[in-house]
Amino acid sequence: MSDTSNIQPFIKVDQITQQFGTQKVLNGVSFEVFPGELVALIGGSGAGKSVILKHLDGLLDPLTGHIYIDGQEISNIPEKKKYPMRKKLGFMFQQGALFDSMTVFENVAFPLGEAGITDEKELEKRVMDALASVGLQGSEDKMPANISGGMIKRVAVARAIVSDPQCLLYDEPTAGLDPIVSDSVSYLIRNICINQGITTLIVTHDMSSVIHIADRIIYLKEGTIHWQGTPRDMIDSPDPMIQDFLHGVSGEDWNKLNNPKLNPDFQQNIIQDAINDRFSTQTSQPL
Repeated sequence: MSDTSNIQPFIKVDQITQQFGTQKVLNGVSFEVFPGELVALIGGSGAGKSVILKHLDGLLDPLTGHIYIDGQEISNIPEKKKYPMRKKLGFMFQQGALFDSMTVFENVAFPLGEAGITDEKELEKRVMDALASVGLQGSEDKMPANISGGMIKRVAVARAIVSDPQCLLYDEPTAGLDPIVSDSVSYLIRNICINQGITTLIVTHDMSSVIHIADRIIYLKEGTIHWQGTPRDMIDSPDPMIQDFLHGVSGEDWNKLNNPKLNPDFQQNIIQDAINDRFSTQTSQPL
């Protein structure tokens, strides 16, 4: 992203800490996400990524530190004061979290009803526009049990954007999807960010997706920020921890298996394909 020195961040996390029982989960985490930017929050399981998302939405308050949404603090304030800030955010949960007893239309319309919108024509237009933006025209009467995993994720995205948020928070949006559907969902996320100008923070382990779509990457380790930079910075990083995470290198000695049919560099090849896709023809635009 270009110079941001004179731009107010849409998300500002300032030295937050969190602890559950005796387990320290976050230990002085600070970062910013600027308007229209797509930032990927990555790190190993248990690093605190999803916990950070719950703090951004005000579902959790930090023990110490501060969180600001569009210049206003959302941490450690009364619940009724959080609501106006939550209206600026759309949240996509890890498994979609659709209501099984509701149709696709009803699932997407749910946040509008919660916001007090009752006009049927307005509801229908906003829901159908949201479904069209994720490529699900004609699916409004289907039940969650009758659609694929990829469609469930798209419905969840439509529900997140139907209220016209300024910022979208995604928790593992490609988890459990096959590679082709994962690529399609990644493209959708980036496309919404670009075309609608929505500030985006995505928690993911999908490094191919990260290289394809992120403007910046933040690597979380044991509740602290170990590294941050652009996809190009990550590719060029001399930090062995960053390179191992990028390429999925566990340190296991694959040669011991002594099977010439196995390809221990499979994950590295996938990442190299993502790097080639993003940087071989364009150096500044991910799509």
